[in-house]
Amino acid sequence: IVMFVTVYSINRIGDAARRRWDPREASL
Repeated sequence: IVMFVTVYSINRIGDAARRRWDPREASL
């Protein structure tokens, strides 16, 4: 269960970072 939560949190942070650092991808 811990692994699932960790991976989920990492993926969520990664997605947010992508939107913030890559506005082009977010617009697409």
